[in-house]
Amino acid sequence: MRSLRVMSILPAIMLGSGACASSEQWARWREHSSHFASGDHLIFSLRNEGHPAAPRVTPEDLAEAQTERWWGDPVAVRPDQLVNR
Repeated sequence: MRSLRVMSILPAIMLGSGACASSEQWARWREHSSHFASGDHLIFSLRNEGHPAAPRVTPEDLAEAQTERWWGDPVAVRPDQLVNR
């Protein structure tokens, strides 16, 4: 009886969690084989998580993003906002 309950709840959880992304986000996810383009991309994203109004972006980040063709939500930064490492 317990396994039947688990088997009926599990698909509902999976369906509910899959509905959290927009169709655009799903399309972007299908285009790439991983969540991040590189370790540098991961570090950049973690460093700026929760700080969308004041991202910490270096000239090296911009160069790596262009070279490695990072994807995801763009981070807008003016030239006067760039920081040095």
